Amino acid sequence: MNSKGEPDHSIEKNGVRFMRFAARPAAPNFRQMATPIAQCFQSVFGYDPLWNEGHVCDVCSTPKSPVKFNYAEARERCDAGHPLRDFWSIEKILDDMQAELAKPNATCFVAMVDEQVVGASWGFTITCHEAEEHLGFPGMQSILRTAYPAATHFIYLDEMFVLPNFQRRGIAKTLFRER
Repeated sequence: MNSKGEPDHSIEKNGVRFMRFAARPAAPNFRQMATPIAQCFQSVFGYDPLWNEGHVCDVCSTPKSPVKFNYAEARERCDAGHPLRDFWSIEKILDDMQAELAKPNATCFVAMVDEQVVGASWGFTITCHEAEEHLGFPGMQSILRTAYPAATHFIYLDEMFVLPNFQRRGIAKTLFRER
């Protein structure tokens, strides 16, 4: 949707509507419009056992290796009795989304069923050097230049997610292709 809440680019496949989320990060209503996407992100990365990033204890964890808990457990305290907080709060997701979509050539595509966000992806164009810096992966620049000598830019897919009840329907594949 654009900053006025209108679809910018939209296709429909098997009852799923895919559209470009075109609200720019500087728009006054960006956070309001992006909140349903952030809620979907939080649901996927909090409930999925693969990620298990539901809650974190600030006392028992370290910034580099947080102790993680699952949203589905709906716990308020860790095993040691300390309070838990959301690992991915809506505000943290919106901050990340706003920063990433502010980059040149950034795009976000959303998958919707009956006006519910069921998945999304976002990313941006990046050079070999920028990829190495962004990922903190020394040597990435050399690997990319060796593998793709003619390429000067790449598409970095920052996030892609689909609610568990909607997985295995080709939604992620379409989000990736539209990106």
